[in-house]
Amino acid sequence: KFLPFIKAVYVSNSVTFKSVHEKSDIDLFIIMENDKLHIGRLIAKIVFRLLKIEWNHLPGKFCTGFWITEQAMDLYPLSIFPIDLYLAYWVAHLQPIYAEANDFINKIYEENKWVKVIIPAYAARAQNILNIQPVVWKTLIKKILEKILGASFLNYFVWKIWKTKMQKFKKSLWKKGEN
Repeated sequence: KFLPFIKAVYVSNSVTFKSVHEKSDIDLFIIMENDKLHIGRLIAKIVFRLLKIEWNHLPGKFCTGFWITEQAMDLYPLSIFPIDLYLAYWVAHLQPIYAEANDFINKIYEENKWVKVIIPAYAARAQNILNIQPVVWKTLIKKILEKILGASFLNYFVWKIWKTKMQKFKKSLWKKGEN
């Protein structure tokens, strides 16, 4: 609740599919404020790692592998096929655990009405959400961090670093493929 630029967090995959086992991690689907994806993700990743609650694919730890912004909430463009059953099932089973505002909870379902075409029994609905009242100091910390870190140039700078890192990663994959 104190991390800046996070609009909503949903649990996904094995937890919502009710297929958890001793080696399961906890997959999170995170919606960020528009134009703050890269800086918000960086801050959240640093905090999660420092608290030792996020480590991808380790049992019982959070896996923060899916990040989008408010303007990219329609997930249909990510479909692998014209009818992507897995993606439809995945969206239908997203379970909210945090939303900045109550009216934000259902936005992901409203933006993905195409799921109803693939899964007729699916009914976009207000899911149960942990009804934890915001703590004043956490909300204040979040607002202060958003003001300090909200500069567009900072998000752009973090994006450039990420883009450079990804290009180096792709080149390393190509080199491995040549050997």
